[in-house]
Amino acid sequence: MEASSLSSPGMVRRRDGRIGETDAFARTGTGSAYPAPTAVRLSLLVAALVLLQCVRIGPDLLRLVGTAVVAMHLIVGVVQMLGGSSRRSAVAPDPFVAGRAAAAPSTPSSSTATAGSIISPGSRRSTPSRLDPYTASMTPPPFHAGSPQAKPKPAPEQADAGRWSGAAAPSSRRAIAGPTTTPQSSPYMQTYLPSVREESSSQLHCQAGQTANEFEEMALHDMAAGELRQLRVSPERMETLAERMRSFLAMDVLRPLCNELRASDASLFEIRDRLVASGMPVAMALSQCDPNNAVAVAKVLRDNLGSVPQVQGVLEVRRQLDEFLAVPRPDEDDLGSFPMDYVESRLFRLGEDTLISDFHWDSGMPYKGKAWSADTAPTDTQILLHVFSRWVDTQVLPRGSFSRAYVASVSRKTGVSRRALGPLVIEQTRAVPPYFVLVTNAGRKYHPLPGRHVVFNTLALFVFLIHKDHDGKVCRCSIASLAKSRTARLALQPGVSDDDDNDDDYT
Repeated sequence: MEASSLSSPGMVRRRDGRIGETDAFARTGTGSAYPAPTAVRLSLLVAALVLLQCVRIGPDLLRLVGTAVVAMHLIVGVVQMLGGSSRRSAVAPDPFVAGRAAAAPSTPSSSTATAGSIISPGSRRSTPSRLDPYTASMTPPPFHAGSPQAKPKPAPEQADAGRWSGAAAPSSRRAIAGPTTTPQSSPYMQTYLPSVREESSSQLHCQAGQTANEFEEMALHDMAAGELRQLRVSPERMETLAERMRSFLAMDVLRPLCNELRASDASLFEIRDRLVASGMPVAMALSQCDPNNAVAVAKVLRDNLGSVPQVQGVLEVRRQLDEFLAVPRPDEDDLGSFPMDYVESRLFRLGEDTLISDFHWDSGMPYKGKAWSADTAPTDTQILLHVFSRWVDTQVLPRGSFSRAYVASVSRKTGVSRRALGPLVIEQTRAVPPYFVLVTNAGRKYHPLPGRHVVFNTLALFVFLIHKDHDGKVCRCSIASLAKSRTARLALQPGVSDDDDNDDDYT
């Protein structure tokens, strides 16, 4: 090794071009240029100390000075030996890390350093093996040895187990104290994933490889996080509220609605079978309907037997249920709705469990043998928002006032919003992938956390702002009074914690 021109001990340039440590530096574990004290050296110091004490040397001052110097060297040598041995025993090299470091390409500092140059041990900085994609996009890619151009270095895949979300999701962005749910205790560990910003952190993307949608999602996430900080709400707290909203929709809205739809379907199919067996004129039209399509059966009965008292009750119940199935199209010039039979089939699938596991936030399922398309069927996000607004419509007076005053959409063709007159409007600004903003009468906009759970984040933020700025009232009715169960109370009252709530209140 070339160490003749070194001014700082320990770090030298080796013959293979790498910058490393000298043997003395590695043995002692310090920056001292002196070799580690050996047993022979310590023995000589002890012998010199004994000789100074036994042999008569005058004057006495000279003997005292010599004794002090030898004793000091002896103490320093013992301390250095003990310190070096303790460091060697405490710091055990990791063979995996050592092998990965040896296989990694050299950094710019090592490839451009000149012979005999010194790198201080304190100036060496270890490069993290895992980088956030948002940070990595702002970081210059590493250089390969001998290459004049920068080439992106792929990062190893990260294990996604144990992450949550988010949404989202364990992160360091905790702003205020509040009842939150950790990934270990959350029942949504496998299904409630974080937003797009956290979801993309499982792999490293270079800036050139980022798509426009990913950058847009990151910008929306940062904007939403900044607004939550202004509201003194952490993203983790908001994701907890969104988790409650998800449970509320599954248990208190979808489950009863699906039960009523199944009962209505059974009544309609029973009437159809009787009419077909009786041979009435309407039997021909009923026999041509899909045997499993209750929406088509109800339409035929309404057109032909709407005035018959025996079927009026069944048709009136079905008319009220059809309001949940009539998801409006987001086009200004098309005031129709998506196919109600598709919406009904999706509601049955979404209401199968309490986690809404079969949830496709930016798409749906094939319809009539064709792949899903935004022009023919709504997304599951649109369905859930519509069902929530219709559920509130059934709880307030006048009936239907909530969806007209608090929910709006922007036309995909004209870009103009359907105007709603509520003090806080849920406005759908994008159909695929779906996104919403909350707009006040003063024109201020609140952005929910984007991603696959944007509908739950939107509704949770809506309820939070209703309690914060509007005394918790919608349509002159307290939204908390609509809660008839524990899950509904947790979702519609953000200030209630899991520990404060009691199941006995609803028995």
